Amino acid sequence: SGSNVSSYADAALMTPTKPGKGNNGRNGDGGVGEQESSDNDAMDVDPPTTGHAGAEGDQEMAETHTSEEDLKGPAVPLAIASSGRFYSEHMRRCELQIELLGLRTMGHTPRGVYVMPSLGSINVWYGVMFVKRGYWRDAVIRFRIDIPREYPRLHPAITLATPVAHPLVRLEDGRFALEHQFPQWTPYSDYIFHALHYFKNSFKNRVLKQLQARDCYNVAAFLRFKNDLPQFREHARIDSMRSRMPDHLYKQQTHDCPIIFSPLSDEDYDATLQRIKLFASSPNGPTEST
Repeated sequence: SGSNVSSYADAALMTPTKPGKGNNGRNGDGGVGEQESSDNDAMDVDPPTTGHAGAEGDQEMAETHTSEEDLKGPAVPLAIASSGRFYSEHMRRCELQIELLGLRTMGHTPRGVYVMPSLGSINVWYGVMFVKRGYWRDAVIRFRIDIPREYPRLHPAITLATPVAHPLVRLEDGRFALEHQFPQWTPYSDYIFHALHYFKNSFKNRVLKQLQARDCYNVAAFLRFKNDLPQFREHARIDSMRSRMPDHLYKQQTHDCPIIFSPLSDEDYDATLQRIKLFASSPNGPTEST
């Protein structure tokens, strides 16, 4: 079993990926893949290769044809999809750690989304999403992923620490309606990176347009989107502005969260930027000086 785990980890980190088939597009509702956006995508976050093409804000755009292979996004490496299914507690932890490492594979983590495990438990991951475009433009959205011990037989739960007036986010506790895209979580077919792609896509106009009231935790936000788009846009703008305020951005969420923001002076910023560039250009990774 040790060699299986080793090959499993190597595949997660090294196997090239390509768009693959799967059921995670689920009738085109949001999908999980994404592609480079054009300059015309002014009212949306980086658009995914999904069945959702449509209005960007108030402007209608031509529908983009997508094949079945575009819906799921990057394929799961073969060694992961076909490797032995371990059911001991130890091996479940190994699989979860490998899935976390697999987020480093190109295309598995959505652009602008960063995830780190809790300092206390591999079953809790913390994340942050930097929204580039759309109604929540420039928002910094912090979230938490709780992974049940029964995973992958049960789906993970995503909870936002950043308040947003989003149809799929429950006002009381920030719980995200992941069940809308994954009513049935399929072990060894659905993975957490699929959930992350859908989470990001849910802030895009193309996904919001497909929602129905029965899908939503926040029906009031859904009705604003359907009936009063300027008011919906204003709520999102305020959400974005508040997410960047120092009292929220620099607040330590919980003691076990490894993602911490702190203010930098111009001098510190320039020095940090140079270290990042030096690290990126180093063929052997960081050195003592970096």
